[in-house]
Amino acid sequence: PHFEKMLYDNALLVTAMSEAFQLTKKPLYREAIQQTIEFISRELSDGQGGFYAALDADSQGIEGKYYVWEASEIETVLGEEAGFFNLYYGVTEQGNWEHRNILTRSGDPVSPADAARLEAARNKLLEHRNKRIHPGLDDKIILGWNALMNIALCKAYAALGEDRYRDTAIANMRFLRQKFRGQGPHLYSHTYKGEARLPAFLDDYAGLIAALIQLQEITGDAAWLTEAVEVTRYVISHFSEPETGFFYYTHDEQKDVILRKREVYDGATPSGNAMMASNLLYLSIVFYEPEWAERARQMTSSINRPVTTYPGSFGGWATIIQALTYSIPEVVITGRQPELTRKEFLSHLIPYRVFQSTQDENTQFPLLRGKPVEAGPLIFLCKDYACQLPVNEVAAAVRLIENVYKFQGWKYNKQA
Repeated sequence: PHFEKMLYDNALLVTAMSEAFQLTKKPLYREAIQQTIEFISRELSDGQGGFYAALDADSQGIEGKYYVWEASEIETVLGEEAGFFNLYYGVTEQGNWEHRNILTRSGDPVSPADAARLEAARNKLLEHRNKRIHPGLDDKIILGWNALMNIALCKAYAALGEDRYRDTAIANMRFLRQKFRGQGPHLYSHTYKGEARLPAFLDDYAGLIAALIQLQEITGDAAWLTEAVEVTRYVISHFSEPETGFFYYTHDEQKDVILRKREVYDGATPSGNAMMASNLLYLSIVFYEPEWAERARQMTSSINRPVTTYPGSFGGWATIIQALTYSIPEVVITGRQPELTRKEFLSHLIPYRVFQSTQDENTQFPLLRGKPVEAGPLIFLCKDYACQLPVNEVAAAVRLIENVYKFQGWKYNKQA
């Protein structure tokens, strides 16, 4: 069991479950997304928009004590409901971990009435658990981990369409800009705990750019893209390794390191270089920066062999290889009120695409240039800025995209 609760672990979990729900529409994923975000908001939020780093695994010197249960304790709290609850969550007198119980579930569907009973029981147990001595809190706020959580909130909004996740992501980004940006000699800082400290690393910036891209997708606000490209230019100027096209982990003016390293392995979190390659590829289309796309291709090409040999260590890179192997769909939605159409489109899992939406005629971005804006929605599917005739239903647009994938030999399998 993993009792230590790290922000980045939960953020990556929400992202994965959101994509799983988009693909399968299984209610279990919806419930897991909602409960995970509720946990993060309850236990790791600073109340101002930021998220703390972690909760310790132990309390009172005993690992997992805060989270595990004895059957007798559940019976005391729940009374007559204990038998029903224990059966569903596998609680026994013997326990399943060091003579205590980690609550587990079979995943079997339950009726609405039983679901309500289980929720009421969980709330009672949560209220009781809050009386225990809490695990220690690591209350520093880390830029890169908050960026991953921001991405997770955007993905959750796309999957479930719940406005609260979009609003939380916006509040979090505003917090990051207020507390981390411009508080020192560098564009952003790495951590915040009463004050911003340490120059931000490549992972921080790469995650931040990816989060800004996701925010513009779920809001249609191009200002997030404008900031994303500003941060990207900063990273190119101060983190580039000219000989290889990769990026160093540290800023070129950071003097407290003996040797500037670069990381390409995707470990517990995606590597900064993989995220930057993906960011460059996306923004190269949005802002027509072909040299950025070429740089992303060169980075990916130079690491192709280890990615194909050890894909488990290069998940981020494998996604980029897939995007580069097949055409990257460019999707635009226009309309006087594009919100509902945008929300419906985002509910579909399309592994890699560039997406913009607008309610005004726009000449700032190449993909939006020349696209009419009418009372009803228009959805354009494009490649290299050349677009097919628009459709006005999301289902029709998704079929077009699926046909492109199938034509190119890539299986877009909703049952995968």
